[in-house]
Amino acid sequence: MDNINSTGSRSKQVKPLLPWLKTPMAISIPVERFSFTPTVEWQLGNRSWRDEIQKFWSFLLLVLTAPVIWSVVIPIALLDMMATLYQRICFPVYGIGLVYRSDYVVMDRHKLSYLSPLEKLNCLYCGYGNGVLAYVREIASRTEERWCPIKHGKRPKSPHSRYDSFENYGDESGYQCRVQQKSSQ
Repeated sequence: MDNINSTGSRSKQVKPLLPWLKTPMAISIPVERFSFTPTVEWQLGNRSWRDEIQKFWSFLLLVLTAPVIWSVVIPIALLDMMATLYQRICFPVYGIGLVYRSDYVVMDRHKLSYLSPLEKLNCLYCGYGNGVLAYVREIASRTEERWCPIKHGKRPKSPHSRYDSFENYGDESGYQCRVQQKSSQ
C-alpha cells in the first residue's frame, strides 16, 4: 500500500519480517532513487522455512534413532552380568585380584539440578554403559596379563593400563622367562 506523506515522498507499509515484531514498519523510500522489491522478505521467508524443515528432520531422526540407542542397554546389562560371573568364578582360581564394579560404574550426574529429566535419564544411560565397558576392559586386561602378556606387532590405538608391562612382540626369551616366573609363584 503506497502512501504519500507530508514531505511528498512515498512510503510503503511493509509486513514485519520478524515474527515477534507485530507492528508493520513504514519505510520512506524516494521512488526515484530506489525501488522496493519483496525478494528480501521472500528470501528470509525461505530461510525460516528451511530452518523449520531442518528442525523437523532433526526431531524425526531423534525419534527414529532413540529406540536403536536404547536397545543397546540389554546387551550391556548382559555383558555386565557375564563379566561379573566370569571374574567371580575364574579369578580366585588363578590368583587374579577381583575388579570392583563400583570403581568403574559411576552414575551420579543425574543428581545435577540443572539437567532436564530427559538429560538425567541420558546421563544415567551413558554413565552405566561407559562404566560397564571400562569395568569389562579391566577384567579383560587382567585376564590378558595372566594368559598372554605379549604386546601386539602393531600398537593398539588405546591400550589398557597393563599393556606397557607386557613382553615385546617376537621376544621369545623374555616371554619364556616371564612364564617361568609365573609358574614358580
